[in-house]
This record gives sequence, C-alpha cells and structure tokens, in this order.
Amino acid sequence: MNMGGQQVTFVTVTENLAVRDKYNKPTLVRTEVSVPGCRFRPLKASEKIDLGLNTLKDPWKCTAPPVAAVMAMTSIDEVKCDGVTYQVVGGDRTYPDERGRPYKSTLYVERQEG
Repeated sequence: MNMGGQQVTFVTVTENLAVRDKYNKPTLVRTEVSVPGCRFRPLKASEKIDLGLNTLKDPWKCTAPPVAAVMAMTSIDEVKCDGVTYQVVGGDRTYPDERGRPYKSTLYVERQEG
C-alpha cells in the first residue's frame, strides 16, 4: 500500500565486535534499505538558547508501508530523506487493518543541530 510518493532510506545501525576503533569501541555498521511509497513530513520544531549555545530540535514523522526494514527500526537507527539524516526517536508503531494485518508503520525521527 502506498502511504505517499516519497522514497525514504531506513538505516539499521549495528556494532561490529570484531573491529574496534582506537578507543576499543566496536565500529558501527550501517545497512541501508530504500523504501518507496512513504510520506515524510515535519512536525513543530523547537529552539533553545542557553549560555550562548543554540540547540535546534527538528522532529519529523514518517508513515511507510509495513515492510521488514521499517518494522525493525529502533532508537539507535537512522532515517535518510532528501540527503538529510535523522535519528529515530523511540521505535516503529505498526497499525493493523480490520483483519489484524499490518496496514502502515509510523516512525518519529528528529534532526538536532547545535
């Protein structure tokens, strides 16, 4: 089912325990899956200025078909749309239809600057 006309890339972030960085932390491996038929739209942004620091929180909502890549998203994963990377806030919310089958998935993501 088409939720919209945008193509969004869902990025699963995992740790590679075999390869470590100079601080002995596991390196991160990003696996990208592009999903067409999504609707990606902004929510109300907020800005905070404190002691000369300017922090911008820019939340967005993504409605997508209920494919495995979308339904597996967690709060450590990322979403890319139009060349901008967003952090997943929370996890996937999948909604069933009247027969109990997955109908759509919704993710809340956020871009932070500052």
